[in-house]
Amino acid sequence: MPTREEMHSLADDIVCSYEDRISGVAQVKKAEAERKRTEAKEIAQRKSDVSTMLKSFNDSHATMSKELKADLSKVAPALKQAEAERKRTEVKEIAQRKSDVGTMLKEFDEEQAGARDEWQKLTATMQSKRGGVAVAVKPPVEEIAEEAAEITPETAALREQVFEYLANHPDGTKLVELAEEFGVARIQIAKVVRNLMDENKVEKRDLLYFAV
Repeated sequence: MPTREEMHSLADDIVCSYEDRISGVAQVKKAEAERKRTEAKEIAQRKSDVSTMLKSFNDSHATMSKELKADLSKVAPALKQAEAERKRTEVKEIAQRKSDVGTMLKEFDEEQAGARDEWQKLTATMQSKRGGVAVAVKPPVEEIAEEAAEITPETAALREQVFEYLANHPDGTKLVELAEEFGVARIQIAKVVRNLMDENKVEKRDLLYFAV
């Protein structure tokens, strides 16, 4: 059986051990409380930093928006003026093209009328010489005039665009590519290209067309 002294020593050990545990738990609680306070400070600082960053971003965005609006208000009149000038120039060009086509058609009409008179004179002369009935043959100039009558301002503009496109593509272009490029029927683009070839502005090699 343990002696009195041994029991007293054991009791002291138990008490000391308990007190050490209590002290350790208190230190752990204190450390945890300190960690939470530090964490709360860090979270508050991060929130403050994020808030400051967002405010700076919003201020920069507002300043940039204000500057862009100011710049736009400065160039807006110039843009409007440039667009109005472009429209006026376009109207003048269309009017000039219509005038040019009208003049060309008038010249064709006058040439056709003169050629018809000469043709009729020739027919009458041949009839009197042969003593037979004159055969009504359509003068070739009428075919030319009919083809010229089909030239509208839009067609004239398309011819210029096709020629310019071919000039910018020295490697040649197929007919189907031209039709797709300008969004017109293949028969229409073929007629335009044929007219350009008749004027020696375009030539054909194999299946490709080139600006001369």
